[in-house]
Amino acid sequence: MHWGRLPLAVATAVALVLVSGASGELINGYTATGAPTHVKPLTLTQYTIAMTNTSADKEADRASIGIPAGFVVAPTVQVTPTCGSPTWTVELPVPSLDGKIKVRREGGGGNLCPGGTLSIVFSATSPVTEGNYVWATELRKGDGDQFVLNGNQPSVQVDGTGPAVAITSHPDNLTNVTSATFGFEANEPADFKCRLDAGSFEDCTSPKSYTAGHGGHTFRVRATDLSGNVGAETTFTWTVDTVAPTATITQKPPNPTNNSSASFGFSANEPANFECGLDVDPFAACAALYFADYSNYNSNLVGLVLDANLSAASAPVETAAAEQNALARPHRAELPPGEPRNQK
Repeated sequence: MHWGRLPLAVATAVALVLVSGASGELINGYTATGAPTHVKPLTLTQYTIAMTNTSADKEADRASIGIPAGFVVAPTVQVTPTCGSPTWTVELPVPSLDGKIKVRREGGGGNLCPGGTLSIVFSATSPVTEGNYVWATELRKGDGDQFVLNGNQPSVQVDGTGPAVAITSHPDNLTNVTSATFGFEANEPADFKCRLDAGSFEDCTSPKSYTAGHGGHTFRVRATDLSGNVGAETTFTWTVDTVAPTATITQKPPNPTNNSSASFGFSANEPANFECGLDVDPFAACAALYFADYSNYNSNLVGLVLDANLSAASAPVETAAAEQNALARPHRAELPPGEPRNQK
């Protein structure tokens, strides 16, 4: 016989027989699941490995679970079938010399029927090394007939590292909008808890929205992964500014005056830009020292109106959203009406 010319399916079947050490029939088949799927390192945990007989007409009376390297298994094992006899024997020692949990049905009859599930429950301490570990299951009939696994072997992820959270969207650092919405994500499947300012952490999902009043605020979010590891907090701090700045005139011409030009000085109660307007002229950006020429005006009334406009270019910086307060000009500082101008 030329092994290299065997069809792939036949070669695979032969390999399965050789690996299992069996010389009997290959039976299709069974599935296997395991829980939990995530644990912390060096943690004693109860595990359930379930094998379901998916064959059309074959019963099973043997099962085993290969213990991954580094796991320390407790000697107590519980076996529960969903059909057949409830009594299965756990072979001693646990684990066996070849590193397995082995169970069998004694006495003939009462085996695991087609469609039935065999659950094996045991406790084990996980290793210190993080990684994915596989429970290598086997289901058999007698010592020879081997059930073929459909799907993947059950596994457990040993994970001792907390998840990292990134805030993906947030309000502007300085804003006059009192509503705030945050988007966030973790680098692995996780549950989230959120907190605003001095409030308590509470369960949350992304996006998370709040209403925040005038002043500084801090949003905090943290994640807990499937192994129960709690990650570090990720924070975002921003300021809500709903109060418009106040402008004050600090320098002005005498009233009345016969001078057709005048200079005005002014300041604001916070870092700001300014807009100035003379009489009915529209507002325009101006410096903190403003020169006005009203020689072409027929009106005897001369007034200067100041509006402090928050600046995105000054230090400390205030944002465009806050600038809207100033652009609405809720506050204006005006010169009192003047007396008639002296005539030359």
